Amino acid sequence: MNLKPKDSSQRDETKDNSLDGSTVVNDGFHITIGGRYILGKKIGSGSFGEVFYGIDKEKDEKGKHQLVAIKLEKREDKLSMNDHEKNIYQILYQPNKGIAQLFWSGIQGDYYILVMELIGPSLDQLLKNCKGKFSLSTVALIGKQILRIINYIHSKGIVHRDIKPENF
Repeated sequence: MNLKPKDSSQRDETKDNSLDGSTVVNDGFHITIGGRYILGKKIGSGSFGEVFYGIDKEKDEKGKHQLVAIKLEKREDKLSMNDHEKNIYQILYQPNKGIAQLFWSGIQGDYYILVMELIGPSLDQLLKNCKGKFSLSTVALIGKQILRIINYIHSKGIVHRDIKPENF
């Protein structure tokens, strides 16, 4: 899959097939992103959009449908961080470094969209699953992993600027 940045004239844009006021594409019973990814349940939201679970309609080399994370950012008059975020993912991605792989990005309807690897539950979700408490050994392991990821990001000349449990 070619992940080289596209200029805005080459972006994928799909006509509006509205579903409940949404302007992402309705493919029968599913909302499809980029002709390939099915939009699922909302994971969370932030100042630059909402993140959803998704599933790749195409099977991987093991014959399974891959779960993905889909970030939707409303196209408004505000400055979009989508292109910047896409470029950062392309710079940072290497297998086993704790950074999600970007699979697809573009504009669809009223949204800027990023589709990326779903690495696992966020720290916030894990903490909720553990009834609000981690053991000391779990905290030490998490801290070590976070420091390793932040060190890797800094080694590439990038400062994260939004460190919080939902982003790990």
